Amino acid sequence: MNLTTLLWSFQGRISRGEFWLGVLLSYVILVLLSVGIIFAAGVEVGRFFGLVVWILLLLPLHAKRYHDLGRSGWWALISFIPLGVFWTLIQCGFSPSAPEPNVFGPVPNGLGRKQRRLLALTGIGIAVATLMVPILVLLTLGGAVTFFHSPSDVVEKHVAPGSRIRLGGLVKPGTLMRGDNLLVRFEVTDGKTSLPVTYIGILPDLFREGQGVVTEGALDATGIFKADSVLAKHDETYMPKEVADALKKQGHWKTDSGYGLAGDTKPGAPKPGVPK
Repeated sequence: MNLTTLLWSFQGRISRGEFWLGVLLSYVILVLLSVGIIFAAGVEVGRFFGLVVWILLLLPLHAKRYHDLGRSGWWALISFIPLGVFWTLIQCGFSPSAPEPNVFGPVPNGLGRKQRRLLALTGIGIAVATLMVPILVLLTLGGAVTFFHSPSDVVEKHVAPGSRIRLGGLVKPGTLMRGDNLLVRFEVTDGKTSLPVTYIGILPDLFREGQGVVTEGALDATGIFKADSVLAKHDETYMPKEVADALKKQGHWKTDSGYGLAGDTKPGAPKPGVPK
């Protein structure tokens, strides 16, 4: 049986090997077509199109396999009932061929040498691709994701020099110094630990001492955080969620007058440990 008849015809009988070859080839066709549709029309259209194509590709295979078992091809419609796809997969994929010719045709010859080779290569290709996808995703994310740390996290987790991270907290009052060529020095604190930061560039308009800040960069060998970007929102009431969570972790809470130590309930009272 040639590949066109195998994939698209409802006539005749196919063996278990031919069935699995058809399933693997259908999967390859489905992936290629779905990827193209997703890029052209979006994910939702791609999902719907993929489902339709998958059904159209599998129905002829199931029908011919049921023919091989001496049953009507209409049994393939069991796939549309809940859990029916598993039942048809078990029956069509693992049941041996009926040993005698029937009304649907002679006993199938099974896979030839070229077809067995194609089945093996297709299966190996799908297996390798399936394994490579998560590996590639992890490698990509590993280089793209920058994790957030508070100063205490950096010390407690022993973040290695050169590791790119996001450092956030409050700009410690009295530590902001400006040098030549747009060089800026300040310290970031979470109320427990402070880290010195250097940055070369223009600071955001809302950057000031005592306010929340998120920087990106890496520690150098001396423990100074070399920032290459300083992030800020255009909203004076905004506190980055990561910074707020880090402050709460150290026992601080937010009031209308700023961040204070847990247990300090006096309105307008000085906030020990954290600058106002």
